[in-house]
Amino acid sequence: MNVDTRLTTKQWFKSKLFWLLFVILLYTLIGFFLVPYLVKSYTHDLFQEKFGWEGGPADVSFNPFEFALQMKDLDVWDESGTRVLGFSELAVNFDLGSIYYQAWTLEPSHVNDAYVFVEVDESGETNFGKAYDEHATVEETSEPAGSLPRILLKKIVIADAQFEVDDQSQGQLVEHDVSPVNLIVEDFVTYEGRDGRYSASMTFGESQALEWEGSIDAEPYRSRGVIDLSSFKVPHLWPYVEPYVNYRITEGEVSARVNYDFSLPSADDQPLHLTLSKGEVEFSNVKAAIPNTDAFDDESLGTMKALGVHDLSYDYAKSELAIDEAYLRGLDLSLVRNDSGQINLLWPYADDNDSEQGGETESENESDAASNSSDTNDPFKWQISKTDISESRLTWTDNTLENPAAISLNSIAATMQNLDQNLDEAKAFEASLQPENSGAISLQGTVTPATVEATTSLTIDALSIPLAQNYVSEFMNVRLNSGTVSAQGQLKLTGDNQIGSFDGTITSEDFDASDPVLEEALLGWESVTVEPLQVVFQPVEIDIETITLSKPSGQFRIGEDGNTNFSALTTEGGEEQQADSGGTESDDSIAAEAPPFINIARIQINEAQFHFMDNSLEPAVDLPMESLNGSITELSSAQQVRSDVALEGAVGEFGEVGIEGTVNPLAEQLFVDLGINVENFSLTQVSPYSVKFLGRKIEEGKLRLKLEYLVQDGELDASNSIVISDFSFGEKVESESALDLPIDLAIALLKDRSGRISLDVPVDGSLDDPDFDISAILWQAFQDVLKKAVTSPFALVGKLLGGDEEKLEAIRFDAGSHTLSGPASESLKQLSRALQERPSLTLAVQGRAVREIDGPALAQARLDKALEDRRQKGLDEVAAYRDYLRSEGVELPTPQDESASDEYVEAHRTASLETAKVSEDALQRLAVSRSQSIGKALATDYQVDPEQLQTSAPDIDAEAEGEDNEQVEVRFQLSAR
Repeated sequence: MNVDTRLTTKQWFKSKLFWLLFVILLYTLIGFFLVPYLVKSYTHDLFQEKFGWEGGPADVSFNPFEFALQMKDLDVWDESGTRVLGFSELAVNFDLGSIYYQAWTLEPSHVNDAYVFVEVDESGETNFGKAYDEHATVEETSEPAGSLPRILLKKIVIADAQFEVDDQSQGQLVEHDVSPVNLIVEDFVTYEGRDGRYSASMTFGESQALEWEGSIDAEPYRSRGVIDLSSFKVPHLWPYVEPYVNYRITEGEVSARVNYDFSLPSADDQPLHLTLSKGEVEFSNVKAAIPNTDAFDDESLGTMKALGVHDLSYDYAKSELAIDEAYLRGLDLSLVRNDSGQINLLWPYADDNDSEQGGETESENESDAASNSSDTNDPFKWQISKTDISESRLTWTDNTLENPAAISLNSIAATMQNLDQNLDEAKAFEASLQPENSGAISLQGTVTPATVEATTSLTIDALSIPLAQNYVSEFMNVRLNSGTVSAQGQLKLTGDNQIGSFDGTITSEDFDASDPVLEEALLGWESVTVEPLQVVFQPVEIDIETITLSKPSGQFRIGEDGNTNFSALTTEGGEEQQADSGGTESDDSIAAEAPPFINIARIQINEAQFHFMDNSLEPAVDLPMESLNGSITELSSAQQVRSDVALEGAVGEFGEVGIEGTVNPLAEQLFVDLGINVENFSLTQVSPYSVKFLGRKIEEGKLRLKLEYLVQDGELDASNSIVISDFSFGEKVESESALDLPIDLAIALLKDRSGRISLDVPVDGSLDDPDFDISAILWQAFQDVLKKAVTSPFALVGKLLGGDEEKLEAIRFDAGSHTLSGPASESLKQLSRALQERPSLTLAVQGRAVREIDGPALAQARLDKALEDRRQKGLDEVAAYRDYLRSEGVELPTPQDESASDEYVEAHRTASLETAKVSEDALQRLAVSRSQSIGKALATDYQVDPEQLQTSAPDIDAEAEGEDNEQVEVRFQLSAR
């Protein structure tokens, strides 16, 4: 019976076809219905038992003929009701070739719209790990991991997957949303003999992508291929880095591409194999900031266009890292110092706790590095063929100043060649930058990174001096309007306490500084050149061949309030700093720091001009000094060296000035031996001073000065020779500051017959005296000269002529006489010379008669004349007396004994003298005769200009003042014509 016939009989159960059909039917039913049910149930139970979660696929289907399993709409929720796992479709195609390959073989399979939610807590545990640990049995947790089953995935595709991660392990919530994720793996095997191919792409938000392709082998694990990361947002991953760096990255992307070759060792004695090649890494458009703080108004640190490396290669086994180029482009760094002196870049590390933490981290890193290096036989080697910084800028803001400074350093660029682990070897480098409103500053040479020892050529091109304005303003009230500094030379850094040296030239051009209060020029120059210059930084040694000052200029101004522009230069901050430094610097520190050694072979001054202006007077004084030329040679801080000074120029309208001598201002003990000569200086330019201090304008006059100043061992010894010619005062002007002196007399006393005034004013004093003030000493000396002249004029005249003051200011006449004696004539002769030498003087003569002295003499003379007349008539002496007494109507003495002639004669003489009284007219005639005798002698005998002589009313009421009874003194008075 054939098979088909048996199916229709009662023997159908014996039919092979029946059983074949039955098996097929049963297989079909199991495959299509039972398997999906079992898979669906198992999946639900699996998540519940292993994790305590609810959920599973909404639909499961299985094609037993194609060995194709399909799940749809799987969703799993954790105990809190949060969806943690899911996909829209999972398709797995089993290949019957598994028998041939002796491995689980899957035909092309795919997962669509997979979703995974991972939550990481503060301790770093995930929601998957915690849930599994809570529900796993002891056997499961202690079961050792076995070897991987033999699996062959011919092709598996994961499409449009999404991974969400909430990470709180960094002390803050970090959310990651990785989607879509696409992965294609081909020929993946877990056994030897076959390499699989794979490609993967992941998109993190917008434009962030990870591309990964290559080959992979799971047993032993090895892989080679290319990883390409593009436009990855750095801030999203920065929380994992921030605890170690203490800065925030608020914007930025990172892109990287590298070829790799990796394999795990198949035996314990084999090393790990890892090589990287053709690596490219770049961080771009980065914005950095310090942690949130109230210490700074702006927490931003700046931006960076690009930071990366080209052609990176790494060999783990050889411990070698090589980079063809490391570059930094477009760095815009903002450094800020707040009003407390903290700098934003360093502020995150200012706290002690942070420092300690950083120390621990550094120690751990060093330990890890040591551990890693010990894993290999060879020390770690690295090399960067070229390091390049370009297109960068640094902005410095200093808020510690009263007027905050803001300085930009632009176009920062630097390159270094062949930087490697041998940091004690010199490396070639170049660097340049350009401060705002300035030329470039550049360095080129070699540097040893380990010791910072460097040999470089330094070029500074027109560095703007006004950049230092806000710092200068802290100490001086000076406005820096313009000016540049340039330098060219060799800069060497020794990397030790000696610091280094500089050898080159320095030039400053077009400098102009003004007084911000008076709004007037202060200092300036067309150019200052220092060449050649040699500087050793520690201990400080400065050696200069020549300093050339071309057209330097300056102004010394006295304001309307009497303060000078220089006295107002120092600010309160500058004075406080000087006080602080003076008060805190110990004697030991002063002794320890040696004074700098300075040697300047020559200072050349060309066409210098300076102005002295005094606005405290009305009108103001404007005194220019122009065309000052000359030199100072051999200027040195060595005590024994003397510098020669030779300068000459013009002062005022027509004046000339010359300065010659030797100085040593740089030595510890000041030495000055200078002569200053001024010729042909017009005094009308300083007439306002004459108005203020003398109450008179100057109509005309020329000044010649010869000053000799010697400063040695702290003592000043100076002589001031002053010669004024063609001098005359103008009108009188009221001045509260004018000296209360007869100035005209003083000038007349000082001015000689040629109209010249010559003064010698010596000055001395100790520079160590805190009250020493040279200007005050000079003014006091000048006042003393004037006061002495007008209070003791004859002393001055006597000094000029070498005569005696007492012989010049008065002469003596014999009692009752107007005849000049020999000594009196000699005194008048000397006085006449004085009047001829001082034609501006007038001598006042007042005739004088003293009754006590001249009266008896005049009476005796009158009696003698009367007696002489009577003797000529033949009368004897007694008869002459008696006749005289009768004529005067006086009673005659009674004779007692005419033979006693002596007593008799004396009685008549006494009676006659008492009768011969002197009248007022007689005394007046005597006084007038005396002044006439003096005037005649001076004008006629000694040729004195009569205009210089004055006669005043005679004095006949004068009393004897210490005079003897034989002579009367006639005094003179001097006055100006």
